[in-house]
Amino acid sequence: MGVMLFRILGNDIPVRHGANQTLRNLAFILENEPDLPGCEKRFLLNRIAFPEIRQQLVDLIEQAGLLWHEIPFERSVYRHLATFGEKALYLTNQNAARNRCIDLGFAHGNIVLPFDGQVFISAQGWGELIRRIDENRSGKFFTVPMFRLRSNRHALESTTRPEADANHLWAEPQIAVRAGCDIRFNERLTYGRANKVEMLMRLGVPGPWDKWIGDHIREIRASLVNTRSQEYGKVREAGFVVRLESGNWKADRNISFRAQARNTGLEDFVARVDASLRQPVAGAASAHLAHAPA
Repeated sequence: MGVMLFRILGNDIPVRHGANQTLRNLAFILENEPDLPGCEKRFLLNRIAFPEIRQQLVDLIEQAGLLWHEIPFERSVYRHLATFGEKALYLTNQNAARNRCIDLGFAHGNIVLPFDGQVFISAQGWGELIRRIDENRSGKFFTVPMFRLRSNRHALESTTRPEADANHLWAEPQIAVRAGCDIRFNERLTYGRANKVEMLMRLGVPGPWDKWIGDHIREIRASLVNTRSQEYGKVREAGFVVRLESGNWKADRNISFRAQARNTGLEDFVARVDASLRQPVAGAASAHLAHAPA
């Protein structure tokens, strides 16, 4: 089928995430994830704001012999952003990164998995994913069930699909797309504002969001008459994945704590980036474009 798996590596947002969560989880994936037959693994660096973190990510990927792409953090662009909301959207940039993965992936395959950077796939989860996609050759979108892990070691302890328990929590599914899909992720939605859920709602995928309230959810529902996919209500599940530890299990378990940690973390992170731009650039990293495929 020509499956392209992208993992989007973004900025850690303490206190929502643990310090260096992305580096630790990337190392875990590269060391422990099995080969996935029929799949090419790639990574997308998504506006990594601090050059030393970016370089460590690049080094790990290249040492593993894998390819990476990049949406760079551009200091000159960021300096012209006026509001907190603009800065938070620029630094997180999740849906634009997902769309970039889709466009890059379709240049090399006909199935693209624009997955979050913390996703780990077992051999059984991969086998079930490929089987279900192959069985539904007309399907343009698939949801991939996902479970949050309390500890990364739980990714290695079982080969079967997890059940929600003290060490596994249900999470919003990942989304796989096939060539010919008719919609993309909404790039105007920022982290924590139902940015992936909006896509699930436009696909008619049922979930707890059907009972959510809030102005942004009402706006999404009101827009569905014009924005929903031609595949609305036809999306099927395929396989399963786990999400490696975030470094904040308390927030993982409680949506209110998660929202609070996310908001506090974003405020602190924007302040850190703002402060870093007031300092002189010491040995600014090169773009490594020679190593990053277009």
